[in-house]
Amino acid sequence: MRKLQRCDRMCSRCPLWVALSLDSDLADQSLDLVDLLHDGAVGTFRADLEAFVLDWAGVGDVDPASRGIYVYAQKLEFLEAVYGTELISPEKSSDPATYSGPAIELQFNA
Repeated sequence: MRKLQRCDRMCSRCPLWVALSLDSDLADQSLDLVDLLHDGAVGTFRADLEAFVLDWAGVGDVDPASRGIYVYAQKLEFLEAVYGTELISPEKSSDPATYSGPAIELQFNA
């Protein structure tokens, strides 16, 4: 399981504003997002925002099919990183099955 970068002893996840100050590539991505909105490229913004949050969580390079056929692995590992816990599905597996996959997708998109 991946975890968001640890910043200090008091928090387990690195807030975005801290991550931006520590990672110049992530900061550049955030500026590109602002430019997209400024230019009115709202359609492109959604996909780029998703890539941005996946990179922030350190899961942008995860193989999308690595957690089975019912879920996009990057989205699942993003949620695991944010919540600081691994998936425990009703199927007793770390790979979601028929019922868990759609629920994970909904939670990521919320």
